[in-house]
Amino acid sequence: MTYNLYFQINDKEPEFQGQFNTEKEAIYAVRKIVDEKSSVTHTDTWRFWNKDGVTYIDYGAHNARYIIEEVNI
Repeated sequence: MTYNLYFQINDKEPEFQGQFNTEKEAIYAVRKIVDEKSSVTHTDTWRFWNKDGVTYIDYGAHNARYIIEEVNI
């Protein structure tokens, strides 16, 4: 199994960010992207929820989120 990472803003089509071997690696990539590129003030409080094998991450932006999708190979 691998994990595809996407970024979605304003409910537009999610943009592919990369593929990872574990969900933990994908979450680490989100943290790195947010730290390096986001204009949102850093917060340690993120909201995670899972639906149908897809993990959604609210990292503090009111109009954007990251999505991690499990992919069976």
